[in-house]
Amino acid sequence: MTGARRLIHAVDIDEDDMFIELHGSLQQVICLHCHAKTPRTHIQTELIRLNPRWAPLLSLDEKELKMNADGDVDLRASLLDTRDSHEYRTFRYPPCPACLNRYGSSSILQVDADGAWKGGTVGIIKPAVIFFGENVSSEMRQLVNNIIDASDQMLIIGTTLAVLSAQRLVRTMKSQGKRIAVLTSGYVRNEETLVHDNDIRIWWKSSDVLKHISYFRKIPP
Repeated sequence: MTGARRLIHAVDIDEDDMFIELHGSLQQVICLHCHAKTPRTHIQTELIRLNPRWAPLLSLDEKELKMNADGDVDLRASLLDTRDSHEYRTFRYPPCPACLNRYGSSSILQVDADGAWKGGTVGIIKPAVIFFGENVSSEMRQLVNNIIDASDQMLIIGTTLAVLSAQRLVRTMKSQGKRIAVLTSGYVRNEETLVHDNDIRIWWKSSDVLKHISYFRKIPP
């Protein structure tokens, strides 16, 4: 669960009304052909079924897995106590359920005997997030800009603002003469030009703060 989601669950906010995921969500996958979205839980169940040899990796802890800076796992550098070879090209995934229902097993959507995507031009899925090189939709940008225009302050929690689309939101806020508050223990990109004397800068770990939010809600005003 991301820091933002922990905050929302802690303060009991209605996600449908108050939560906008600018760069998408890992809770869903999206089809590159028909753009239908499928809950990640359904896809995860299929991934486990289609890749039984990979199941032992689920029991490994963080110390045994070599994590790259982008969050990917480097299998060759990890401490895998197994004789099995885990090559990414052997990993199988299901096709888009909507495309499978529409096209079946055909020349444009090929599946193997277990139902895994094998080839074709449709049914390819990916996490419903904006990857490097992709762009946030114009509709999403306009929605967020409208929220900024209607806001008088911005609270920034647990981010380095390294992604330019996120940094642009803060710059827009500052260009309108509005205050920001930054809560993170790490350095924020271009912090010296973003955080001014009338802003608030808190050098605490956001995870340490968020876990106490529910406690502060119990304190009477």
